[in-house]
Amino acid sequence: MKRIDSFIIGNRKTRKKTDEIKEPSEVILSGKMPLIEIDKEIDLFRKHHEDFAIILKGGKVAENKIERE
Repeated sequence: MKRIDSFIIGNRKTRKKTDEIKEPSEVILSGKMPLIEIDKEIDLFRKHHEDFAIILKGGKVAENKIERE
């Protein structure tokens, strides 16, 4: 009986760890937001995620675009 109890307890711990693993999360920020608000959102995200990437995706290209070096 002790072996079964030990197995059940171990199985519960494994399921609990699996349940704690969360899906990746994402935040979509509008390009119309003020830069200070975008910075606040990034800082808040950084507090809750230790590893993350920032992806920039564009829509229409502005007519008066700035050339980058």
